[in-house]
Parts: sequence; C-alpha cells; structure tokens
Amino acid sequence: MLATMTFRTPAEAVELANNTVYGLAACVWSESINVALHVAAQLKAGVVWVNCTNLFDASCGFGGYRESGYGREGGREGLLEYLEPAWFKTAPTLPADNTAPPAAAQLTGDVDSGDVDNVDGAKSIDRTVKLYIGGKQARPDSGYSMEVRSPDGRLLGEAPLGNRKDIRNAVEAARKAGSWTKATAHNRAQVLYYCAENLAQRQVEIAHRLAEVVGKTGRGRGGSQYPANIFLCGVGRQV
Repeated sequence: MLATMTFRTPAEAVELANNTVYGLAACVWSESINVALHVAAQLKAGVVWVNCTNLFDASCGFGGYRESGYGREGGREGLLEYLEPAWFKTAPTLPADNTAPPAAAQLTGDVDSGDVDNVDGAKSIDRTVKLYIGGKQARPDSGYSMEVRSPDGRLLGEAPLGNRKDIRNAVEAARKAGSWTKATAHNRAQVLYYCAENLAQRQVEIAHRLAEVVGKTGRGRGGSQYPANIFLCGVGRQV
C-alpha cells in the first residue's frame, strides 16, 4: 500500500518528504533528470534512488538518517571498519594518562572562584562528544570521535568525527542563517557581547586547554599562565 499526497512545486514536494523523523531511503521519479537530481540532493535520507528503487552498490555507503539510525555499511565508511592506520603497529607506547587540570593554586591571579570550579570540574562528567549545527547539539552521523593530544602525546580529550552528511547539514544550516546579515549592527553587537560574556566566565579553563593543545604559554594578568594572545570575540577584550 502506498500513501500519496499532491504537491504543486518541487520545493513543496521536498518539504513534504522531509517532514518525518525517519529517513532510511527515498525514491524520486521524474521525466526530467535535472529536476530529479535537484530534488534528490535536498532529501534528508540515507539513500536516494532516481527513477528506480532498491539498487545497491558495494562502493556506495548505505545507512539511515535521523531516527532511522546512524553509521554506514559499504563504501568508504564501511571499509574503514576493517582498517587501521599504517603507523599504528609501530607507534610508541603512550605515557600514562595525566589529564588532570592544574591545581587552583597554580591558577591564581585575577581569577574568581567560579573560574577555578570550572577548571577543576572539567573532567567530572564523561561527556558525549557532539557537533553544534543549526543551533543545537547533534551526535556525529559517523558515530565516531577522534583523540585530541598535546604535543607531548598526552590525551586531552575527544572531538566528534563528522562525515559527509554532517558537512551537508552544516552547509544547509549556514545557508539558512541569512537573518544574521539582515540584523542591525546593534543587534549583532548584542549577540557578540553575549558570547564574550559567556567566554569570560570560563576564560581560565579555555586558556588552559588552548595552552595544552599548542604547548606554549604566556603570562596573563596577575602573573598566571595563559596562551600568548586570546581575544574574546565581538568586544576585542584581551584575557
């Protein structure tokens, strides 16, 4: 049984097709191949067939979208499950994991108690790495993350490992952000200042993490150690 709905324009058809929490596969049927390809690129489904259905190729990844699951089988993504980097077998043994932030006494200076609490509690929760796309946090479609290490090999944390679908979602969200250019200078300044205020609350934690990543530190206010130049966006305030 097939449920059908009428539409007037291709844009309306795309809106109707994407109005679901699932997206395993989709089919586009059209007399015009150009229209079909244009619509297929806008459908949020793991696989989109054009004027056919249930055709699979081992070189093409297959997987779901949204509530239909994440990850891929087949294609490059599926092949990566059976591979490992060439340097992995000859890599030296990593030193013991020592990711604890510096003690509060080492972060003294022009720092309030809230900043120290942020640094000390940075590893109190095992957070799930996520991407920030379209104003919300989302797990990477690949389901994987990559390690972030310091120049001396210490494990600092993990970062989400996105795939092509994550990139497509990010590009789509960026294209929809046209309202930013239409906002007044005052409104944009308010948003940037709001971001700067929130960054200022965690300036010690951010500075400490950046210093670990680049392996270089400078001197901040009160003699405390900070990366050489850190500026908060929007207001040009140096911390």
